[in-house]
Amino acid sequence: MDGAYPSAAGHKSYLIALKSQIVMDLLTSNTTETRLKSQQEHKLSGDRYHIQPDSKHSGEKSTVLNHANSFALMDSWGDIYPAASGSDGIYHRGTRFINEWVLTIDGKKPLLLGSTIKQHNNIHSVDLTNPVLAAGKIPENTLHIFRHQLMLDAGYYERITCVNYNESDISCSLSLYFDGDFKDIFEIRGTKRQLEPGSVEKICQDSRSVIRIEYMGQDHIKRTAVIKYEGSLLADCQVQKMVFALHLQPHEQQQFQIAVHFMIGSAPNASLCFDQAKKQILEERSIRDHKQAQISSDNINLNNWLHRAYTDLFSLYAEVGQNRYIYAGVPWYNTPFGRDGLITAIELLWIQPQMAKNVLLFLAHWQAHTFSSQNDAEPGKILHEAREGEMANTGEIPFKRYYGTVDATPLFILLAGKYYKRTGDLAAIKAIWPAVLDGLAWMDISGDIDQDHFVEYQFKNPDALTNQGWKDSVDAIMHKDGTLAKSPIALCEVQGYAYEAKLLAADMAAALEHPQLAEKLSNSAVEIRRKFNDIFWDGRLKCFVLALDGEKEPCRVCASNAGHALFTGIADKEKSAQTMQTLMSAKMFSLWGIRTLASDSVKFNPMSYHNGSIWPHDNALIAMGFARYGFKSAVVQIFNGLFEATTFIDLNRLPELFCGLKKRNGEGPTAYPVACAPQAWAVGSVFLLLASLLGIEIDAPKKQIVFHDPVLPEKVQVLHIDQLLISNNSCQLTVTTGSFGPQITFEDLPEDWSYKVNRDELFW
Repeated sequence: MDGAYPSAAGHKSYLIALKSQIVMDLLTSNTTETRLKSQQEHKLSGDRYHIQPDSKHSGEKSTVLNHANSFALMDSWGDIYPAASGSDGIYHRGTRFINEWVLTIDGKKPLLLGSTIKQHNNIHSVDLTNPVLAAGKIPENTLHIFRHQLMLDAGYYERITCVNYNESDISCSLSLYFDGDFKDIFEIRGTKRQLEPGSVEKICQDSRSVIRIEYMGQDHIKRTAVIKYEGSLLADCQVQKMVFALHLQPHEQQQFQIAVHFMIGSAPNASLCFDQAKKQILEERSIRDHKQAQISSDNINLNNWLHRAYTDLFSLYAEVGQNRYIYAGVPWYNTPFGRDGLITAIELLWIQPQMAKNVLLFLAHWQAHTFSSQNDAEPGKILHEAREGEMANTGEIPFKRYYGTVDATPLFILLAGKYYKRTGDLAAIKAIWPAVLDGLAWMDISGDIDQDHFVEYQFKNPDALTNQGWKDSVDAIMHKDGTLAKSPIALCEVQGYAYEAKLLAADMAAALEHPQLAEKLSNSAVEIRRKFNDIFWDGRLKCFVLALDGEKEPCRVCASNAGHALFTGIADKEKSAQTMQTLMSAKMFSLWGIRTLASDSVKFNPMSYHNGSIWPHDNALIAMGFARYGFKSAVVQIFNGLFEATTFIDLNRLPELFCGLKKRNGEGPTAYPVACAPQAWAVGSVFLLLASLLGIEIDAPKKQIVFHDPVLPEKVQVLHIDQLLISNNSCQLTVTTGSFGPQITFEDLPEDWSYKVNRDELFW
């Protein structure tokens, strides 16, 4: 058994996986023609889940407040205007609870003085003033209206403060208009519903100071927005409007509060007041800051980027069952995603290993154990995404628990191995070892459809995702002439993930005293690497091909996927240099970053989602690959491009992606209109980029830290890392410029640990 894949249930999971493969083969055996027809029909109909931009997306950017399971999209005034195609609103657990939230003064729109998102990401401060009111009796710019808006997982909170700067008394009224449509996030994205929406009821309560907007969905779950007023200024309350009477002497201040509490089913969330909600969020952030390493420098722009990244990470963390998980991004992916969580955890591993542990435990719990064509599940497969909105509950979309991802399973094993090397936490590895073994079995059986040592994907539900790598757009995998590849498809980067997953699984097996299994895994990894370099390499492209299609024909296009072969170490050394040069050539590198697809490709479109755009996380993974092979000058160029981009982007926040247009002097990158921001793996990119520059490798089993040819970013003389966790010790690391390269000093490093700087060996 030592050389096979034993688990807690012995060979059971292995046999279940084998059985599922046989069942799948029987289901599809008639089938090549049927399958290809299904694929073609699916592609011709377009991508049902493509996010449709509207005029708002193409114009003014929404302000985003987010915390855990809830977020708000609003304009700079703090208002939410109802629109048939708009996405602004207040959301909770995949549903838009509030689609209108508009403040007026005597029936007019206030004048905007300014607004900003506070450092905690879920607090919006808005300064407003009045237009001319009361037929000129109240001059403009004499009443200050301050909206303090706060988003908490349990609800939305707003405090409005008014100060009279007139020389005489004034009387006027503020009106707040509100409504709830309870649309599923997928309907807002543009997916058409198969069922009629449920019914909405609006109720006044408690002397008309509380409004309940109730929605009974087709999933038979009641969702309720409870709008509650606190103060003494309420003059009128209707089911869609509250009116507040202001009577202010010169320099007098009046204040009131409104909250929206979310209820799903009969269980209410915590009902807090504004001050309680604000105290809670500040305390949570303080606790989180004390539990993670903090990076700072002598460069204010880098510090701004880092601070925004820490803030965004905090806002995307959520309690999911008995665990904490990092959500993928706002607004479209504010829910657990397997691939996104895994890659974000890899990016943060060196400074925040607890995130990796949380991700591993969560995904091990939700690993598939049965075969289901509806949600593309197979035994051993790791979750792609989980949803809890109405359309997921009714089955209108297949994403309630969806497993249509080819890379999450090898990435899960890869992260487990990297986590063990970073921490030496063998107890955690033992806890998830059955899931690791089941994942390995999936890679060798259901994941290797034709048993050629490559991991492939083939969708089974035509209403789900056609492409199942990280580039999952319907047109993302193509041949040189632009023809879309037919499944089963073996992606370039996935073979690298599988290779490193098996190498690291061998290390874990050895640590758990399974020597025969360790040897088997190592040998398998060697064979994958040999075949990959033979079959995926294209000498004319000077790059690894994008994929192999169902006929094993190479997709001979130059794409960023090839850079992941360096990230995982699967690329031969001589091929790595040519790949780096190709990816850093003008057709791929826009000076902001490496594009997803070369500009000389038939399907290149710099404004597309996956065929020419620039993704920060993609660039960060490639940069780490360049660092592993010793190409530090290329790492510096990638870092500089993304770093400069942050100085042009609002809040110094890198979005999910931006357009791959050429860099123009004095201008920032061109935005992709429906990109998520904040988005977890884009947020994490700064940390992996810094790790790539430092070349830091933490090896807990060896109790050693190696810095491989470290460099500092340009215009940075000092980089300080506080609270770096090494064997449960909190250490301080300082990197400064020196005559012969950066100088590294540690404080409080455990006595049995050592560190060194390696400037000779290029590959690590």
